[in-house]
Amino acid sequence: MANPHALADLDLRQITEVVEDGRQFVSKDGNARLLAGTLSNFDGKSLRDYRNFVLNESYPGAQVDYAPVRDTWFVLSGTRNGMAFYQRVNFTCGGRTINSWAMVFPAGDKATYEPIIEQVHRTYRLGDGKCG
Repeated sequence: MANPHALADLDLRQITEVVEDGRQFVSKDGNARLLAGTLSNFDGKSLRDYRNFVLNESYPGAQVDYAPVRDTWFVLSGTRNGMAFYQRVNFTCGGRTINSWAMVFPAGDKATYEPIIEQVHRTYRLGDGKCG
C-alpha cells in the first residue's frame, strides 16, 4: 500500500520560474520533476493527434510500457535515456482545454516514485468545471 504522505515526504520545492502554461516542481536533489498545467487546444487537435504530438515531442524514442487511451484522456508511461516518465492528459470543455500532469524521474528510482504517482493520480482534480 502506498504511503499516503509520500508526496509530502519527497519535499518538492517550487522552482521560481513558472513553466509555460503551468507549474514545475523539482525534488530537493534535483533528479525528479512534477509538472502540471492547462492550455488551450487552440488548433483543435484530437485526443489521438495530441497524444502522438506529446509522444513525438516530449518522449522521442521512448520505450512506452503503459499507454491507455479513453474518450477524454490518455496516459503515457515509460522510459527514455535512463529517465522514467508518467504523463496523464485530460481533454476538458469539449476538447477546448488540455489539462496535463507529468512526473519525470530516474528510472532506477521507480520504487520511490510509483507511490507518489499513484497519490497524484488519485487526488488530481480538473479545475472547477467552468469552461468559459
